[in-house]
Amino acid sequence: MPKNKASKIVYYVSDFIQAQLVVTLASMPIIIGWGLSFSWVAFIGNFIFAPFLLIFLLLASLLFFAQLMQLPTAWLVAVCNFFVGCWQWLLAQGSCEWLFEFAQPPGWLLYGLPLGAFVCMRYGGLRTRSERIAVLTFFLGVSLMGFELYSRYQRLMSVDSVVLSPSPLLDVRWNDSARLVVVDNGFFSKYGSPENVVAYELKPFWIKRIGTAHIATVVMTKVGQRAFVGVRALCSSFLVDEVVMPFFNHTLSKSAWRAFFDLKRVLADKHITLTRVPLSQCSAAVLLAKHSEKRCYKYFDTAAG
Repeated sequence: MPKNKASKIVYYVSDFIQAQLVVTLASMPIIIGWGLSFSWVAFIGNFIFAPFLLIFLLLASLLFFAQLMQLPTAWLVAVCNFFVGCWQWLLAQGSCEWLFEFAQPPGWLLYGLPLGAFVCMRYGGLRTRSERIAVLTFFLGVSLMGFELYSRYQRLMSVDSVVLSPSPLLDVRWNDSARLVVVDNGFFSKYGSPENVVAYELKPFWIKRIGTAHIATVVMTKVGQRAFVGVRALCSSFLVDEVVMPFFNHTLSKSAWRAFFDLKRVLADKHITLTRVPLSQCSAAVLLAKHSEKRCYKYFDTAAG
């Protein structure tokens, strides 16, 4: 164990890098298999999380014992509030642009590269930490390149439409720029919780199939509370460039109006373009997407069958 302060810092950083590389390689099959996203800033977030958590627990413990001993706690409360405010500010800096996804590859590729790294770690005769970090970095880089090439191959290969039910409710197309064009034909109106449908069905399905979570255009052909909630969930979970919504002049319920204005706030916060068109042009609005279409997938309501 190093004795001087500089050596301790280097030791801590190198130990963290090695642990993070191991965790990343070990979790890749699970994350890709479940259709989840990776983050470019995962290393930085995990690096600063431990000190922040330690400081917060220390402040919370001091506040707890000060309350038990009936000591003045105003300054501790102020420090805790300031610290929590800083943490919330850091969390607010998060963005969907930091996320990236991979299509689900065959099992031999999904598990082979991480397994190869651990075999080399165990039987490769690596004695120093720098050697282990170099090997883990190499396998992580090869894994990322392999998964990215496979995802691009999936987006370029010829794939027939996927039919899960006789009644199409959501028309999903993707284009040469690997961005989806989504047309809601009443799909979200069929579900009591559109947010869960987006989070646990649509997003993993698209990521595992084509390895992308970037939507060029979302087209709404019907309006209503659940439709607004579903599109808002899409805009919150995906990178979305534009939302096309028809004009509507019929009366909406209070909850529907609330969902509509919640959607508009999300669009404004994420700088997503809102285009209003007559209802008769909504089906044609897909053809006005900014990128040429190349493939077509259709996601159907399995419950309708």
